[in-house]
Formats: sequence, structure tokens, C-alpha cells
Amino acid sequence: EHYGDAANAAFDYPVKERLDEVHAPTLLLRAEGDPRYQWTEKVARRLRSARVTGRPAEPAARAAVYREFLDAG
Repeated sequence: EHYGDAANAAFDYPVKERLDEVHAPTLLLRAEGDPRYQWTEKVARRLRSARVTGRPAEPAARAAVYREFLDAG
């Protein structure tokens, strides 16, 4: 029941209108051929300090990408 509320809120959120308000460094992952990542490049162009990188398949490799991004902070 509560999951539905969260999903509805996420779908109702005006993401496009709010992207210009993001000023923090942002890590965006992309995965070729995966529709969940189809907007990564377009979003990156709207963010002031976006870093786009491929999404590693292995969890440990993804963790390393996150760690590197956070350590660079």
C-alpha cells in the first residue's frame, strides 16, 4: 500500500522543471540498450556539474564508481 504512494509521488514530481535547480555534483550512470537509462545524456546536459559514466554490471565495480565519485567530492 505505501509503495504505491511513493511510486505515485515519483511519477507526479516535475523533474524536467526542477533540473535547473540542482547545483550539486551529480553522478549519472548509463547502460546502453537499457530503457531505464534512456534519459541520462539529456539530463546531463541540463545539470551544471554532471558526470556520466557507464554502469558496471558487477556490484563491486559499481561500488568503486560510487566511491570514486564521492571521494572526489
